Amino acid sequence: MRAACIAAAVLAVAVVGGCGGDKKPSGPQKLDLEIGNLLPLTGAFDAFGKPARRAADVAAEEIRKAAAKAGARHTVKVQTVDYRSEPLVAVDKGKELVKNGATCLTGAFGSGHAARVGAKVATPNRVLEIAPSASAKQLNDVKDRGYLNQVVPQDSLQVVALAEHMSRELKGGARGKTVNIGALDSIYGKELTKRFEAAWRSKGGLVGQKTTYKQDSTIFTAPADLLAEGKPDAWVFFDFIDTYLKVGTELQQNEKAKWSPRKTFAGDSLANPRLSTAGPTISNGLSGVAISAPQNGKAAKAFDAAFKRTSGVNRQTFDAQEFDAVVLCYLAAVAAGSTKGEDMKDELRAITAAPGRKYTWLELDQAIRALENGTDINYEGVSGPIELNADGAATAGVYDVYRFKDGKFDITDQIAVPLGSGGV
Repeated sequence: MRAACIAAAVLAVAVVGGCGGDKKPSGPQKLDLEIGNLLPLTGAFDAFGKPARRAADVAAEEIRKAAAKAGARHTVKVQTVDYRSEPLVAVDKGKELVKNGATCLTGAFGSGHAARVGAKVATPNRVLEIAPSASAKQLNDVKDRGYLNQVVPQDSLQVVALAEHMSRELKGGARGKTVNIGALDSIYGKELTKRFEAAWRSKGGLVGQKTTYKQDSTIFTAPADLLAEGKPDAWVFFDFIDTYLKVGTELQQNEKAKWSPRKTFAGDSLANPRLSTAGPTISNGLSGVAISAPQNGKAAKAFDAAFKRTSGVNRQTFDAQEFDAVVLCYLAAVAAGSTKGEDMKDELRAITAAPGRKYTWLELDQAIRALENGTDINYEGVSGPIELNADGAATAGVYDVYRFKDGKFDITDQIAVPLGSGGV
């Protein structure tokens, strides 16, 4: 296990992450890398699928150009499949990709999906997996032997950003303010609720009523009644669109609640423009946070331009992380001088963290030369500092503040958070 190191987060706040280390020169190697891209192009997570596919295509294109510029004998192919937002399908599709030669998988989306692929596909087949959106702490429980990694920080950062946003929004800040929490009965909902409580209380806030409900429930009167109790200052939801629409409709019809979406906050799972059309009256004014990427800087602006150049697809949460996942599959192979998953996973964490020299995706050709010369690098992602720790999780994150207003979904601000802040 590599020693811990101090990595600079976006707002110049220190964060502990995994460190790079000394590597033996691999020398220029001929590499033919197959990347399997597990995306939810249909189903519950479909809003993220098409933008992620576009980001993967951009990454592959930039890798090929950089390899050519560096004079490297490398080919990279990205094979994208639709796993329909179904975890069992993700496993089946992942196995097909491995059978077809993939030694690195990007995806699946969602913590449960990624964990299942890690346990059932990546680890037993010794294939590197880099998840672009998985953030639950439970991923640490998968006995993956280093094959399962995530470029999104764990949820302990998301709730810190959410608590900070709410504190700014509520008059007088968080101290003494009571929130009621509704969450989907899932790993995602339960974990975020637990961690948000700690983050909110660390700011002096209070937690009133809490309730969970199942995705396949047909009646949501009881959870809505519970959320209506206590005259809270705000409501928080860790939920997805379909169930939030049902609970929100019940709350809106509950005279006792005096509920308003303008006093409602949420995490990344409701950062979906579809909510504004599916539930205009119960989304108008709702705001929250979602993992994002730096908007300023040469690398960020160049990625935005490359993404939009030939695409009719709009940018979406996790597209920058998907780009970085594909690039990291490739850089891990270059660092290892091998496309074997067992060799690549041993190099992945070192190339994302200090003390190596930082390289952005605009300097991929230089990063290739450095790695082929046996020099340590620190890849600075489009999604921001990655700094993978010993558990294979990113330890710094940039979060968008989003808001629904008058039928539109807008990004209004950004908050950068390092791991360990906010008392969580």
